[in-house]
Amino acid sequence: MNSRGFGGIEHLNSASLIVFNGNLLAPNFKENFYSFVAHEYFHTYNVKRIRPIALGPFDYSKENYTNLLWVSEGFTDYYEYLILNRAGLMSGQHVLEAYTEHIKSYENTPGHLYQTANVASRGIWAQRGKPSERTPEEVAKTISVYEKGCALGMLLDLKIRHETRNARSLDDVMRALYKDYFQTKNRGFTDAEFKQECERIAGVPLNELFSYASTVKLVNYPKYLAYAGLAIDTTLRAMPVLYMGARVQKSGADGGLLISDVIWQSSAFDAGLLKGDKITAINGFKANKQLYDKMLENAHLGNKLQISILRGTEEKTVTISLSVHHEKSFNITALPNPTALQTAIYTSWLKK
Repeated sequence: MNSRGFGGIEHLNSASLIVFNGNLLAPNFKENFYSFVAHEYFHTYNVKRIRPIALGPFDYSKENYTNLLWVSEGFTDYYEYLILNRAGLMSGQHVLEAYTEHIKSYENTPGHLYQTANVASRGIWAQRGKPSERTPEEVAKTISVYEKGCALGMLLDLKIRHETRNARSLDDVMRALYKDYFQTKNRGFTDAEFKQECERIAGVPLNELFSYASTVKLVNYPKYLAYAGLAIDTTLRAMPVLYMGARVQKSGADGGLLISDVIWQSSAFDAGLLKGDKITAINGFKANKQLYDKMLENAHLGNKLQISILRGTEEKTVTISLSVHHEKSFNITALPNPTALQTAIYTSWLKK
C-alpha cells in the first residue's frame, strides 16, 4: 500500500489489515499502528459479537441500516485507546489527546450543526456508496460516526462511573450486551434494548446523553469530564494564522500541493476550488508546503492569494481572500482540588 494510511476489515475470529509501506520508524507511526490494530481487534468483539440487530445475519441483497454505527464504530475508536493504555503502550495523557482530536474534528466542522449521530449511522451507505456524487454542501453537512461516537462513548463511561460511585463502567455494559444478546439470545440488540442496558448498569435514566445522538444539541462536555476531575476548554478563539478555507497536503516527489478538502462557504469554496485540485503556484511562485505555510503565517487580514491550480488538464488561477478562522481547542486538563470520587474515577479509568 503506497498511500500513507491503514485499512482493515474485521472477521469473526480475525481481521484483514493493510498498512502503508512507507517509513515504519516515522514519528507517531508506532502509536498509530498500535491503535489501528487495537481498533480492528476490538471489532471481533464489538460488531462481530456485540452488535445492533441489523448487523447480522445479513441480507446481502440490500443495505442493512442501523442507527447505532456510532456505537459499533465510535465505541471501538473509544476503546482502541483504552486498550493501549491498559496494556501500558499509551499514557493517559496521550489517550486524552486522542479523545480531544476526535472532539475537535467533530465540533469544528459545520456538519455537527446539521447531522445527528443516528442519521449519520443510517446515511453511511450514501457516504460510502457514492461519495463522489455528493456536492460540497452535502459533504459539509455530514459528520463522522467514529468521531462523535468516540466522544459519546467517553461521556457515557464517565457518567456510569459517576452514578455508580465508580462501581461500574461502560465495560459492564459491553459485558452485559455480550452475555445477554450474543451468548443467550444469539442475536443483536435493538436501539431500545441498548439504551435500556446502559440505564440498567448506570442505575439512572440517560435521556440527556442519548439526546446527543438523536439531536444536534450542544454537548455539555465540562459536566461529564468533571466526573473524572477534568476540565475541557470550550472557548471559541480566533486562530493565529489566517485561513483560506482549504486543507492542503504534499503531493508527489516534486513537493507540490494537493487540496485534500475544501470547507463549505469559505473563500476557497466561493472561488471554486475542489478537493483533488493540484496547486501549482502561489502569487506566481512555484507551490510547496513551506511557501504556503509561510505566506499564511505572514499574512494580514484583507490579504489575498493568487492560487494557480491544475484540474485534470485544465489550468486556472483564482484570487482568494484570507480571513480569520475560529475554533475551540477542547484541551483537557486537570481540575484543581478534585474530590475523592473524581480521583478514584480518573485513576481507575486511565493509567498514567
